Amino acid sequence: MRLLLIALFLLGFACASIVTAEGSSNKCVTNKCEPNQYLAGFAKLDISPKIGESVPTMMASPQMLQKIQDPLYAKVLVIGDSQKRIGFVALDLLFLSNEAFQALRQHLLDNSDLDNVIVTVTHSHSGVFDHSKFDLLKTKALKATQAAMSELQPVEIGASSIEIDEAYNRRIHLESSVEMFWVNPERKTNRPVDTALGVIHIRGLDGTPLVSIVNYSAHPTITMDLENVVVSADYPSALSQSIDENFGGEVLFLLGAAGDVNPYDSDTKPLELAIQKSKVLGSKLGSAAVSAIKNIDHYSSHGRFAYLSKGFSQPEANISALILTPTIAVATFPGEYFNDFGQQLKAKSSIEHTFFIGYANGSIGYVPTQAAAKLGGYGADLDSPELKVAQTTGQQHINIVIKMLNDHENCLHERQNDKTIKRDCAH
Repeated sequence: MRLLLIALFLLGFACASIVTAEGSSNKCVTNKCEPNQYLAGFAKLDISPKIGESVPTMMASPQMLQKIQDPLYAKVLVIGDSQKRIGFVALDLLFLSNEAFQALRQHLLDNSDLDNVIVTVTHSHSGVFDHSKFDLLKTKALKATQAAMSELQPVEIGASSIEIDEAYNRRIHLESSVEMFWVNPERKTNRPVDTALGVIHIRGLDGTPLVSIVNYSAHPTITMDLENVVVSADYPSALSQSIDENFGGEVLFLLGAAGDVNPYDSDTKPLELAIQKSKVLGSKLGSAAVSAIKNIDHYSSHGRFAYLSKGFSQPEANISALILTPTIAVATFPGEYFNDFGQQLKAKSSIEHTFFIGYANGSIGYVPTQAAAKLGGYGADLDSPELKVAQTTGQQHINIVIKMLNDHENCLHERQNDKTIKRDCAH
């Protein structure tokens, strides 16, 4: 690791500090690991704008940045088996354009040994990004990816989930219209949402915590300010800190189906109180995640990944499903899908721990359910030029992913029961 940092310094990268997850010291070099041994490596790099720079706001003119509430990171987890290397890249940003998603993803594939990469944004509304700095973002994301790959070590993987009620549906469905429920500090009830916090925990073979993937469905909007510059990763920042302090290891936060779901303290004012509230929520979710990790009853150290994908047009979108172990899968979707889709995926997938990852590998905007689209309102008005989808788009996407996952499971069962079947279940 020290030699890597020296090399980066000599290449002129001394101004950027890469943080890696140390884990155990039993790193895997090239192909010297056991066949089908799971591998993982992690790194993160600060991508915050600099103090004094002109930074975009959500709805006002750009402003000079005077303070960073907490850093924005590019976090990279590389996982592998004996055949594949797959990268998860989570950026503490509000959004990337669809073109930027594709360009960054291709840049990482072209300049690394990754076989596939899943690029996501955490969607922090205090992570507004200046797209004129995109080349710098590509450089930093690649550096973090290369650092993560240099840290690959044998690991074992387990998953669990826990219910925690810290979010609500922000759309009140009336008989023929919708009322938006933007703030809810009184924690009033509305239609049910998915309150499951899911965790995929990756640890060294000696049990040392390496990385926890945490999946929750609630807009990171507590520190949001439409008119002023705020730089913060919102509650995922405090969530990561809580897990690190109370259990150990790094954290990769992946937002779920949060298109119509807010945290109860969304859009808190003034900013000082918002920062406090985001830390409180992050701490609660972090504690819940630690409880979930401690409840994991099985870890897998060997196996083969399956990466399934399907492309769509009108709008152009790529949906994927990554099966990590026989009981763990993640499905990725390129937009702000309404919460019902996440609930459908978990209920209908034949894989015990299935995670819905939104805001991944593309940006097609809001994706409402058919019921929501019929009522209209924010995020579901199909006549709005901001919406790129049809009424049935989301259901088509979710049906395809459920079918891919279940077909894969059926194929595995058929092969197990009939040894003469040779077809590859990953296709």
